Amino acid sequence: MGRVRGPHGIHGEVVVSSYTDFPQRLAKGSRIYLSVSGAEPQPLNIESSRPHKMGWIIKFDQLQNRTEAETARNGDLLVPETSLHPLPEGRYYPHQLIGCEVFTLSNQELGVVKNVVDMVSNPLLEVEGPHGEILIPLVESIVIRVDLSQRRVTVDPPKGLIELNP
Repeated sequence: MGRVRGPHGIHGEVVVSSYTDFPQRLAKGSRIYLSVSGAEPQPLNIESSRPHKMGWIIKFDQLQNRTEAETARNGDLLVPETSLHPLPEGRYYPHQLIGCEVFTLSNQELGVVKNVVDMVSNPLLEVEGPHGEILIPLVESIVIRVDLSQRRVTVDPPKGLIELNP
């Protein structure tokens, strides 16, 4: 639902890039989880939050100073799957794509989604397959169809994208 970019000030606040369509999850009193470098998620309580530039400034009860806030840098903010809001038809959470098989429109197998990488412009699908690792922009013009029931993603990569990836 978000990523901690780093500390803000000296009182334990952090700057967060939010990816949620439900900003109320970042309200005072909310409980979310922080996972740094893939470690077991730790619960955090939001003491205060406010919009800031392209993200949020959040103060967690558990982070009291800049040094403690620094430990959260690049950490992923998560919510339990059981508390996810249902999404409209055709929408999905990025984590739901992990493990999906990826094919081109011509049914060429590209591999399996191993990760969804957050980027400033748009996320990237990290696909591992017969061509090695391929990074595919997660944009409507390239990702044509996502079928979560079949665990299948259909893409129409621009000419040369597959060959550009190492």
